[in-house]
Amino acid sequence: MSELNGLDVIVLRSPRDDDPLAAAIVALGGQVHQLPVQRIVPLADDDTQIDAQIKRISTYDKAIFVSRNATALALRWLDRSCLSLPFKMQCFTVGPTSAQLLGQRHIQVVYPPRQSTSEGLLMLPALQEVYGQNIIVFRGVGGRPLLGDTLAERGAQVDYCELYQRQPDRQWKKKLLELLGADEHPPVLVAHSGGILDALLTVVGTEQTKSVLTIPTVVPGQRLREYARKTGFQQVITAKSALAEDMERAVVDWYTQKPAPGR
Repeated sequence: MSELNGLDVIVLRSPRDDDPLAAAIVALGGQVHQLPVQRIVPLADDDTQIDAQIKRISTYDKAIFVSRNATALALRWLDRSCLSLPFKMQCFTVGPTSAQLLGQRHIQVVYPPRQSTSEGLLMLPALQEVYGQNIIVFRGVGGRPLLGDTLAERGAQVDYCELYQRQPDRQWKKKLLELLGADEHPPVLVAHSGGILDALLTVVGTEQTKSVLTIPTVVPGQRLREYARKTGFQQVITAKSALAEDMERAVVDWYTQKPAPGR
């Protein structure tokens, strides 16, 4: 298949060894450039707050892992403390990639079947009746408050365990500008979060922001579409969700429907 022949796809999140989106794009004839403009920096191993929360893990009824990074780091902290998730604990993830990491430890996980967002997670039946329950949310510093606020409104006691920070990674600026400046075959950007969009603009710098905002950009879901538009991105392509097949379909639909001279 060659539906994406001639297309450069710039994936802005951290690369993954088993990234199904990148594999699908290559299989369709596209070229993938993985330029992670946002660096994940784990908090210090001697962070006393994280250590205390991990050692209280048996006091929680439910655990929510908001990202693959949060999942991997939470497991690392548990291993370091020679602890494991309690058998009685219900575990939730926003999407299947985080669930896969837990599944490798034979941990049963519930996640939204289609809508891989906090909103989708909050629609799950198991998170409706949580009055009086203790819930721990593993995430990065400064994540969205929606999960905690909504669960608290439903009567739960919610604690955030923040495991990492996100920082713009400027080492990719030169390569980004080279790809974004291609006139004959302009690329498409793939951004999985609002933080990644912000990091992109920080990395390219003020002088290049205006031109970057004209590049077609694929994002998952309506909430992120609205954020991208508000930020100034002019050609926002919306995937149904952050699942690889939905992001792939959005890229293919956009590329195969655009005017031929632009390819």
